[in-house]
Amino acid sequence: MNRATAAWLASRGLRSESSEWRVTIDLENDAQAPTARFNIAIAIPNLEQLGVLVTGLERRFDLYFRRLHARSETTIDRSEPAIRLWVVACV
Repeated sequence: MNRATAAWLASRGLRSESSEWRVTIDLENDAQAPTARFNIAIAIPNLEQLGVLVTGLERRFDLYFRRLHARSETTIDRSEPAIRLWVVACV
């Protein structure tokens, strides 16, 4: 695990019992017929800049990713509320 992902987990009060953990988050711009999707795989560096990237894409392509309705998938038990809070507040 690199420092960025370890810091991401720690800053959310999350811990994984396994070294093989993963988190993926999918954002879409429409509930019925999405025309844009953004997939986040927690393993990348510079997570603190992810919100800047997403909002830049939204402005450039005139769309809005529905953060409250993001789908997340993870192997970390009981982590969904912390992940959802991060998506809404930081992405």
